[in-house]
Amino acid sequence: MSSPSYHTDTIYPLPKNVDPPFCGVIFNSQEWDSVPFISVLPSIRNRLLDSSEYHCDHHGLISKPPGQAGCPGRGGYNLRAVLRWDIVLYSAVQKFIKERIRHYMEQRSLLRGLTITKQPPETISMIQDEAKQKFKLLSNYEGNWPSRDIIATYLGNTSHGKTG
Repeated sequence: MSSPSYHTDTIYPLPKNVDPPFCGVIFNSQEWDSVPFISVLPSIRNRLLDSSEYHCDHHGLISKPPGQAGCPGRGGYNLRAVLRWDIVLYSAVQKFIKERIRHYMEQRSLLRGLTITKQPPETISMIQDEAKQKFKLLSNYEGNWPSRDIIATYLGNTSHGKTG
C-alpha cells in the first residue's frame, strides 16, 4: 500500500484574495456619507455596473431586487445580506428609521398596527427623505428602496405584534 501524498507538514499556498464587491468597499468604510456612487472611478464603476450580481439603472442607481425583504424562502431576499453594508452602518440606518417611525406614531401621522400600504404615503416619503438626508448613501438606490424595506418590515412586525 502506498503512502498518501498528503503530509501534515506540507505547506500549501494560500488562495489569492478576491476583491470584495465594490459596493461593499464603499459602504463598509467609515466615510459612507461622502462617497457618491457616480464619482467612483469609471473602471470600477463599470465593473460594478457590468456585474450580474447588481442591477443598476441607466442613472447608475442600484435597483431593488425582486421579491420582498424578509421573505428569502418565498422568492424574496434578506435585506442585510443584499445590501452588504457594514453591520454598524446597517444598524445605524435601521435605528434611525425606527426612531422616526415611533416619532410619527406619537404624532399620529402613522397608525400603530397598520402595514406600510395602509399608512399615509406622504409620511412614509418624509421618513425616507429624512433617512436619505442623514445617510447620503441611500441616494445610490433607486427610489431609496432600502429605507422603504426597513419601514415596511418594521410596520409589518408591529401590525403582527412582533415589535413595539
